[in-house]
Amino acid sequence: MIKAFATALGFALLLAHTAYAGNAVLSGDYVEVRSNHIMAGGCTYSAEAVYDGNRAVMAWRLDGDNLADIAVVAVVLGKGNLQLGNHTRETVLYIDSRATAKQMVNLRDTFSSRYSDVFGEIRAVLVADISFDQTGDDAFKILIPGEVQVVTRTMVEADHEYSCDPQVWYGAFAGDTPVRLVQMARSSYSGADLNSKWKTVNKRSAYIGKFAISNNLAISNNLASR
Repeated sequence: MIKAFATALGFALLLAHTAYAGNAVLSGDYVEVRSNHIMAGGCTYSAEAVYDGNRAVMAWRLDGDNLADIAVVAVVLGKGNLQLGNHTRETVLYIDSRATAKQMVNLRDTFSSRYSDVFGEIRAVLVADISFDQTGDDAFKILIPGEVQVVTRTMVEADHEYSCDPQVWYGAFAGDTPVRLVQMARSSYSGADLNSKWKTVNKRSAYIGKFAISNNLAISNNLASR
């Protein structure tokens, strides 16, 4: 199920007040996948830097008693490489349909504010049925039916590139989250809100980690209330 954010919540909730709550904390699992190799030899890096570095998916799955398993997903499309040059970019932001109306508003405000430089223009905020599962240490599967699919796995020997001195060229977009590099088995976007659709398979282009967001964020006192 995909719904436009405004339609799902109503105009009044779009004007919902948020207040600073320094003791509010959001935490959980983080997955990021890129359309270009993160770790590669210089030849691969040079070949991908212009045309393949402009697409990414960022996904968060929350934990905690009242927010457990609620997810937020951002699909980012740039006019050029997202980390090389000051290219414009646009984003579709998905909020889990299991969140309450107040939680949806606050999750939208929190993530769009914290990652505004990464997101650029937010083209749409959509309420979606998000499946976010971990099936192994490095194995995650994220699915928004008809829109987004992300699959990661452990990197194996056959995944490595042995020519051109492979190295890590790109850091994680969520620079506030400790991450480790894993293999992206599949990443696809087939929604209608960005002027591009894509499917990318089997690249050294995924980060996973555990995130925690607190301190001076505009988070409502009602964020964790059902």
